[in-house]
Amino acid sequence: MPNTFDIETLIVRAMENSLSKEEQASLQAWLEEDAANSRYYEEIKKTWDLTATADTDFVPDTERNWERFQRQIQPVKHISPYRNAFRIAAAFLVLAGAGTAYFLLSPREIIVQTASMEKKEVVLPDGSKVFMNQNSKLHYASNLAGAERAVYLEGEAFFDVAHEQARPFVVYANHTQTQVLGTTFDIKAYEAQPVEVAVLTGKVAVSRKTEEKSTSRLVLTSGRKAIFKTDKQLEEIAISDPNLMAWKENVLRFNNIQIKDVISTLESYYNVKIVIEDSTVAHLDYRGDFFDNPKLENVLDVVASTAETTWTKEQGVYHLKKKNT
Repeated sequence: MPNTFDIETLIVRAMENSLSKEEQASLQAWLEEDAANSRYYEEIKKTWDLTATADTDFVPDTERNWERFQRQIQPVKHISPYRNAFRIAAAFLVLAGAGTAYFLLSPREIIVQTASMEKKEVVLPDGSKVFMNQNSKLHYASNLAGAERAVYLEGEAFFDVAHEQARPFVVYANHTQTQVLGTTFDIKAYEAQPVEVAVLTGKVAVSRKTEEKSTSRLVLTSGRKAIFKTDKQLEEIAISDPNLMAWKENVLRFNNIQIKDVISTLESYYNVKIVIEDSTVAHLDYRGDFFDNPKLENVLDVVASTAETTWTKEQGVYHLKKKNT
């Protein structure tokens, strides 16, 4: 995107209708990038339009005034030096004032990302807390101002939302939106996976967001979860997975769970691939808890020993199989 100086140059040249096709495309891209950019442009245009007749009603010493003005705004290029000198000067007064306020005071977009096996805690401007899981991305306005407190999520995060009666907190994630006033909930919205919204405390309203509008809302209460499937159907179920928040609490709990489901949880928690070599092993039950962010190898040692199996690692992939096979 163009820098601040380039934008000011493009705006003035746009007022004079002297932009090339490439410059027009560059300016248009900047305008479409943010609604605030368009508002800024319109303010300059208003000043330009208000001074449209100034050069016909006033006859200044254009040669002298232009030379003086040109020294002040160097190095702006390709601006007609006589007819539009007064209008350009007026527009640049707005650029100098409104421009400074716009670029220095307008809210910035904050982007927070996590890598594989990395987790982060983010405190938002309103006091809400966001605990981000691995391979996730969160972005929001630096002041979190507006009629709603909007944040955008890719990946998974747990939200502990500060209560504000007048301004709902809204999370946009993969064509869904979740609106709350104050509660705790988890959203999983990884690419190519169904979006899941699980409410731990309080109440939220979730809906599918399309380009046209939001679909009818589903209200979730504590202990309930919504799943947005790929066929656009919405399913509401009770939260039954004891390891729903394992990634945040660093605790794994298994209570008579089949080995195949234990392995599925470990794959998600450690972001690895684990293959069960024998189907009879997959349906064995396992019971046990692991605390304090245990190492995968230690967990596999315990699980394998209990199920009378062994594990190996080949080219980054873990294999679980019966002993002596």
